[in-house]
Amino acid sequence: MATRRETNECSRLRPTDTHTTDLIEQVNRFNAGFFADGTAMKHPGESFEYGVACYPEKHEEAPNLDMDIDYLLQKQQLGSEIRRYTAVLRQPENTFDFVEKGTPKGVLPYPSCRALSPFCQVGTANGYTRTFHCDLPTALASEIVKCKTDDDAKALGVEWATQQCRELYAKGVPWHSLLHRFGGRFNLRSGQKIVMNWNDVIGQDDVKRRLVSMVHNNRLPHAMMLCGPCGSGKLALGLALASYLLCERHAEGDAPCGECGACAMMRRFEHPDLHFSYPVIRPAGTSSEHKMNSDDFAPQWRDVANTLIPR
Repeated sequence: MATRRETNECSRLRPTDTHTTDLIEQVNRFNAGFFADGTAMKHPGESFEYGVACYPEKHEEAPNLDMDIDYLLQKQQLGSEIRRYTAVLRQPENTFDFVEKGTPKGVLPYPSCRALSPFCQVGTANGYTRTFHCDLPTALASEIVKCKTDDDAKALGVEWATQQCRELYAKGVPWHSLLHRFGGRFNLRSGQKIVMNWNDVIGQDDVKRRLVSMVHNNRLPHAMMLCGPCGSGKLALGLALASYLLCERHAEGDAPCGECGACAMMRRFEHPDLHFSYPVIRPAGTSSEHKMNSDDFAPQWRDVANTLIPR
């Protein structure tokens, strides 16, 4: 996803890349075989494919919606093949209006609309208006003030997101692209976080098929090492395999069921047969006789994992 850097990053890294189009042009030069400094690559690799963000509610810095659409068209003409609609979508009609105005100008509709983020805590919904400078529908705002507990907020968030899914799907938005991670991915029927699945691993289709086949044929070795460059999805692939193997019903299909006791523990990274290994330090005051290991930091790791790992 190509987005502009924040101001403090721009001043520290590349002051010229203050807009997304600057970054896109840099990526295009890289795809053409040139580094950022203009040096030609001796061995160019595969080209990057990238997407950009757009805002049906209008970006807070755009003078008006028409100019915002023009900016999106400029990004598209530079080579972006995917538009990722803002993660603040609370009124589907904004997206419909955006597409209706953008289509005559040449903006392609609905290539990717990963925008729904069911809120699950009291106060979270109101935070959207402060953070993203957008309005909530009157009907939704009226119901939000009635929520007294997080369970109330979660039930309302799931109900509202489900209705949005129906409206967007009826207009031709691909169903598989409607959910967006915001504090965790959710099952719209239960409001629960979903365990890591094969579909969460981008690409690596051949590897995924081979792993499933090895499990079905009882040919899985006692140990495997998943190797690859940064960003290739090694952690996601390992977690997807672990979720599949530990699921109590994995023999019934090619993916974890997401409902059994094992999947419930995997959602919290607390399954007793799931272990993580990483470098550790000895905190001040710890006995020198205690041999430090990764398990000593398991609670902190789970907190970080639950926040950063898309599920």
